Amino acid sequence: MFYRISTLLFALLFFSIVFPQKGWSQCNCKREFLFLRSYMENNYPGFKDKMPVYGGLDYKKFTQQYETKTALEKNNTYCMALMKEWLRYFKDNHIQMPRTPVKGNDSMALIERIKNAERINITPKAIKKIKENKGIEGVYYRDDSVFKVAVIKSPNTWRTYAAVVLETKNKNWSPGMVKFELKEKNDSSKYEDKWLFDYPSIFYFDDHTLTTNKRISFSGYGMDGGIWKKEGLKESADEQAKRDKWKQERKNNPKKDTWSFLEFSKPDENCAYMRISSFDGDNALKIDSFVKAVDTIISHTPYLIIDIRNNGGGADRSYNALIPYLYTRPIVTVGMSMLATKDNIEAEKKAISTIESEETKSNLRKDIAEMQENLGHFTPSGNDTIVMKSIKKYPEKIAILVNGNCASTAEQFLLAAQQSSKVVIMGQTTDGTLDYSNKRPKPFPCIPYTLEYPITRSGRLPLHPIDNIGIKPDVSLNSTDWVKESIEYLKKGVK
Repeated sequence: MFYRISTLLFALLFFSIVFPQKGWSQCNCKREFLFLRSYMENNYPGFKDKMPVYGGLDYKKFTQQYETKTALEKNNTYCMALMKEWLRYFKDNHIQMPRTPVKGNDSMALIERIKNAERINITPKAIKKIKENKGIEGVYYRDDSVFKVAVIKSPNTWRTYAAVVLETKNKNWSPGMVKFELKEKNDSSKYEDKWLFDYPSIFYFDDHTLTTNKRISFSGYGMDGGIWKKEGLKESADEQAKRDKWKQERKNNPKKDTWSFLEFSKPDENCAYMRISSFDGDNALKIDSFVKAVDTIISHTPYLIIDIRNNGGGADRSYNALIPYLYTRPIVTVGMSMLATKDNIEAEKKAISTIESEETKSNLRKDIAEMQENLGHFTPSGNDTIVMKSIKKYPEKIAILVNGNCASTAEQFLLAAQQSSKVVIMGQTTDGTLDYSNKRPKPFPCIPYTLEYPITRSGRLPLHPIDNIGIKPDVSLNSTDWVKESIEYLKKGVK
């Protein structure tokens, strides 16, 4: 939610490795890590809440482990991956480390990235050997047939495996280049029987820019949700059926934008359905227009399904147009307080220059004044209440569909919806990312990355946390057709 806005020996026998020269190789990893640690300790509003132990991890021991790792690390890409691993101690998805944007279309920059790409030469004997592997090692091809890679055990200071290009149709790539790197879940990512997640990765895009945020899954027949198929193995019947259905839909509706975040339909004469899979602030006006266009239909239909599955959040104002449909009594939004530090005040001042709305700028200036008066503490937290003059006759009942990918502003919307006698929340428990919000950026001293961290803390704490707990639905759904099941439920007339 934003502002109110196996072995090493095997590897050495079969692979010769050429490591790239990094353009930012002068950065000192330990120095960057110490900056990150200090900044979080002093400016993250959830730091004291999560000390000394959080999520089964001891902060002091966990941090010492990564201080040791970063002191030894010379590769800055791996350094960044290590720092991101350390940040997961806080279990807060509002804390991120996006890379400072690079000009992907800049030909000179692209040439430099291609030149610096790591290369591993694989012998035919090695390829034959990994094809016999039942685990993640093996030969894979991407579902669009542009890449064919060999995932091999190639351990170094960070990774366990490397995916090496065998064949490609992409002119920016050639055989031997490393397409992505994986860290096994039973190596140094383990800490006192706690896992960061399966197969953390460093993934290089087609233009050789990279991300360390991507998670790569392995199902036994493929990786990354079936995007990478393992040669010699077939998908399960269920996965094949899903893929065939998707291909048929694309064939029947070649112009349909299947990734659109907005969708509306009438499953039957008594029920309207709308899907909103993003509350991003940039989409607020689009959502307003979308709702306005279908308002007449919704206002004359007994039942409404609002499908926000996979909605990762955005800005609260993006769901304002939905409030009149669910309103039955005053809706109270618990306020938030800001951690007043010199750095956070400076971050607020910089935020003003990026905002066009004069009203929002005015609110920011008031926030800065409050923070200056409460330096070293949290600013006072107040509640907001929505009061409307009337209650809409229709829709009479509303089902909101949610799953584990609903987070942040999507969860804030659910807290408002829970206060309505019209609403039933259906599906699965949400992600649980809401207690600390309103991200602000802080560039690192040397590496081309920026720390994005929240500066506010919800007034619900400590009594009513949502982070890493989520919001449970009123009705759990496990069927394959949630829309059909929710329609049947609404027509029973039971809340």
